[in-house]
Amino acid sequence: MRKNENFEEQLDLDPGNWDVRLVYSDWLEEQGELEYASYLRWTVRNKKRPYRIVHYKIEVWYGWTCPGWGEIREEEARFREPPGLCLESELPSMLYEGIKVKVSGIYTEHYWIPFLRDRGKAEAVLREVLIELKMLL
Repeated sequence: MRKNENFEEQLDLDPGNWDVRLVYSDWLEEQGELEYASYLRWTVRNKKRPYRIVHYKIEVWYGWTCPGWGEIREEEARFREPPGLCLESELPSMLYEGIKVKVSGIYTEHYWIPFLRDRGKAEAVLREVLIELKMLL
């Protein structure tokens, strides 16, 4: 297994491990993958990671949430999700809107939420939006 696959596997198991993200970003920079390294540092600096939801106890989805959603969900989620998870997946409007045009999503009672089948894809779409908006590097 290649080293980057080890890092990705660690992030799949614990997306909120900020230390792994920083070590991985250093390794990526050494490999010349500056955009991905910069993205990982952005996630650590801003404490952002995809929201993980288990749908009907079988399907796992990852996604990002809109401004304000975290505050509403934090109270509901406190018994079944780690504290802060909802707020860590909440993005500023500009980024959230950029993701909405790229990804299909689900509508909840109040919000549209873009969800993807795996963490890597959820992070890739945010990375793409950050690059387009010239918010990295």
